[in-house]
Amino acid sequence: MYFIGTAIAFLIAFYGTIMQVSEIIECPKTSTGIPMCFISLSIFTTLIITKAYLIKLKRF
Repeated sequence: MYFIGTAIAFLIAFYGTIMQVSEIIECPKTSTGIPMCFISLSIFTTLIITKAYLIKLKRF
């Protein structure tokens, strides 16, 4: 269930990032000018990798 939820959010963030880089759309930006879709992509990538790592540790 965890991976389904994070995968959906990851795909949305990935789509937003690709569209931002392609200059098709413009994501909302922080006060420092960083697009929030980049931040979302990094957060969900970190969540997925961390959870997969923790699952792997429990198997050994």
